[in-house]
Amino acid sequence: MLKPICKYKGLTEDDDFVTDIKLVNKLHYLVVSTNMGAIEVYKWDRKTGTKQYMHSFKGHTKAITGFSLCHTNENYIVTASLDGSIKIFCLEKMIEIFSFEVWSSGESGLGDNLDKVELIDDRIYAIYLKGHCNAIEIGQISHLASSFFISKPIIEQVTKGFQNWN
Repeated sequence: MLKPICKYKGLTEDDDFVTDIKLVNKLHYLVVSTNMGAIEVYKWDRKTGTKQYMHSFKGHTKAITGFSLCHTNENYIVTASLDGSIKIFCLEKMIEIFSFEVWSSGESGLGDNLDKVELIDDRIYAIYLKGHCNAIEIGQISHLASSFFISKPIIEQVTKGFQNWN
């Protein structure tokens, strides 16, 4: 049986719960996303297991369903929420950098069918719809935020995928 290196209580308010947790090694931060849409940042000492509260981002209004560290810059985190938005936060300056509306409740009257928004990588997201539509929509974060993520193109190589094409 694996033995935990530390245990924590009280990472969220009583009526909330943790949806994801990430460790940012470079900054020694423990970052927690919650069902109420908050992102809590703690300074974490791996040797002692102690944590110190640093900041709380309150950008989302519903549960955070997708949360990842930016692969090209560990100072940035990208979050996706059931409020239909994807947000980019800077852990170094503790500010929200960008917010993208990817789904709204008014779109085709399907807003109540939003089941999950997930980040596939730094720029690609998937929207899961439930109910009668039972579908997945895949999109790309673009606009000004692309400057933060350009390290290599999304499509690196296209190869011939068929034979005997005349």
